[in-house]
Amino acid sequence: MSQARYDATVARHRYEQVDPAYRLVAAELEREWENTLRALRQAQEAAERFAQEPDAPTLTAEHRRQLLNLSQTLPELWHRNGICHVQRKALLRSLIARVIATRTAADRIEVKIVWVSGHFSQGVVIPPILRQRETTGYATMVERIHQLWRDGQRDTQIATTLSREGFRSARSAHVSTATVLKIRHQHQWISPYQQYRLADTIDGMWTVRGLARHLGVGRDWLYNRIRSGWLGAPDVMRRPPYGHYLIRDERALLDRLRAEVTQSGRGESASPL
Repeated sequence: MSQARYDATVARHRYEQVDPAYRLVAAELEREWENTLRALRQAQEAAERFAQEPDAPTLTAEHRRQLLNLSQTLPELWHRNGICHVQRKALLRSLIARVIATRTAADRIEVKIVWVSGHFSQGVVIPPILRQRETTGYATMVERIHQLWRDGQRDTQIATTLSREGFRSARSAHVSTATVLKIRHQHQWISPYQQYRLADTIDGMWTVRGLARHLGVGRDWLYNRIRSGWLGAPDVMRRPPYGHYLIRDERALLDRLRAEVTQSGRGESASPL
């Protein structure tokens, strides 16, 4: 700023000493004076801003000692509470020459850090992605889910096993139960209980679901007649291990059921499920 003040003083003296008769020279000196005054104002504003900025953090004697042998003390220095976030960033900037990032897969980024010494460090970053099928090892994970499901494991157990074995979901470092369930449904791997529950017939016999759909009634219509004894053995049996009801597929039985539907007057009003 002292240089700007000196330049402004010299320009003013030149302008004041010029003969007014030399109007062109006077005008040029006046412009020079104005320019130096503008530069002086800018220098003053910069000095005021600098004066208002907080002082840069000073290093303690312990930090100075550690910096003298930085290669050995850097880990300790980095994890000490005495060094703030700003200082950590400044330290990294002074040590890193450049960073090279290469995406090798949808969920894999190889990172190479080149240090100012010429040495380099390499690692892999795993970012979150949108689609599970794009994760590394997805086909192997699907095969593993199928294997564990056939062994009788539940979705929560499968998710725990997969996470322990190093698999991951698209957006997290572990496999969630929801991810296992979604993959099973995509491949139609459902439990025997669900298979029985959703089937219309099993081994040539009607399920309650299937017969209710066939007769055009709700499942409760059949359940009520089974519980009351109106429909029972030998026409009805319970299938182990889940206890599903199975009903014989015989013409005489079906005719009797249709007559009961008509007599009860609920055939059209019931909602088949």
